[in-house]
Amino acid sequence: MNPDTNLQTAATALKAKDWIKVRESLAVRCVCEGDGDYAASDRLCAGVALISEDLESVACPDCGRDLYPAEDRKRLHKYWRIRLAWPGILRDVEQRLRELDPQVFVEREGAYRLSSGTYVCVADRCSGTKYVAQDWVALQPMLFLVADAPVLASVAPATLSLAGLWCDPAALPKALYEAGRRAPLPRHSPAMFSRGPQVTSAAPATKQAAPKTFVVEVSLDEILVQGISIMAPQAHARMHLFRVLWRSFLDSLQRGLSAEDHPPLNVSQLRKALKAAGVHSLDDEGSLRQTVNRLQRDIEGKIKSTLGHPLEREDIIETLRRSSRSDADFGYRINPQTVVARLFQSR
Repeated sequence: MNPDTNLQTAATALKAKDWIKVRESLAVRCVCEGDGDYAASDRLCAGVALISEDLESVACPDCGRDLYPAEDRKRLHKYWRIRLAWPGILRDVEQRLRELDPQVFVEREGAYRLSSGTYVCVADRCSGTKYVAQDWVALQPMLFLVADAPVLASVAPATLSLAGLWCDPAALPKALYEAGRRAPLPRHSPAMFSRGPQVTSAAPATKQAAPKTFVVEVSLDEILVQGISIMAPQAHARMHLFRVLWRSFLDSLQRGLSAEDHPPLNVSQLRKALKAAGVHSLDDEGSLRQTVNRLQRDIEGKIKSTLGHPLEREDIIETLRRSSRSDADFGYRINPQTVVARLFQSR
């Protein structure tokens, strides 16, 4: 919100190279000192709501309170929604690689092989491919270019952020040198055929951590995780959002789907379901994604601070890239690996 001069300068340069797309909107804070409704607001709410230019009323995506920008003379904020422009980024990456190695080969979108045998993978564009599979990464000299996709920390591949690639012209050749120099070796013994007994190798057994599960109960006006209420009853938008995901989760269980086959709901599907339920405050894509992200973070914080359980951000609501659509289309689902459904127990 309210981008400063440095951010505006950086955004202008990135847009000129076709690395990003920027959409600018107006927004109001649910709680902002100096607004006409400040005295009546919940001082703990950090909600931000996008508004139209005619300053129509809107509901806070966090607490559900109705906000009246014009009547309450609320301060207007400049709100940027920025997304990566992958065609421009990939063109720039390929150009930089060809400047270093004219014989670079494009294996697929976002994956390149240099003449030295080193692979360069734009991790965010290669989800679900062999280039991010652990057994492949373990055996190849690899460099990951990363925006925000997770990488295989257990194999410790060489990585370079797209921000580092943009800011430092020398970063790419340095990272390629490191990737080639510390190419991983196979983790198994080669086959040996000779006289005498066959030589085999064995690794010590590692203790597997017990799978973690969290009991979730949903009633008409309350949602519990491990018996702890995770949102206020007046947070209508959040409540409806969770219920949409919960109904999809129960439907998958009823159909007997495996955890891997539980389908995620993308933004378009969520917006349609919420609109049918009468929730219009999350009709904007940016507001909907922001609400899901905050809900994930708030659930994690509430359970950790209350019970001390090792709950991670996506243990309840999981963000999942849909393999049947473009890589830019993310979906959300109740995490079938860690969530256990239970009938609501009256307290």
